[in-house]
Amino acid sequence: MGVEATAVVSRLYVAPDARGHGIGALLMRRAAREARARGLHPVLDVVSRDAAAGVYERLGWELLAVVEREWGPGQLVTLRCYAGPSGDGEASAAVPAPAAAARSASTSPRSAG
Repeated sequence: MGVEATAVVSRLYVAPDARGHGIGALLMRRAAREARARGLHPVLDVVSRDAAAGVYERLGWELLAVVEREWGPGQLVTLRCYAGPSGDGEASAAVPAPAAAARSASTSPRSAG
């Protein structure tokens, strides 16, 4: 499957004072459902130190790879690359992680969650 068959989930945030109420989980499930409804496979990357990685894993997102990317001169970051859960709730591989990471990590720095 090519990168064109993916939907990159990015810039999804929950305000700090609203966290812990399931809002992030609802947003992530909706994003994955919308991607699948369009015939796409949801993928995302997150900065390795970001606590959101645990949320994605609890929601069934499958860790594909951990990669390093340069976001600016001398700014090397470690990203965790995920494939969204399939329609039946099971995690499924969408696109090889380096391809997904290269496509989405080439944009500006961000943290999903």
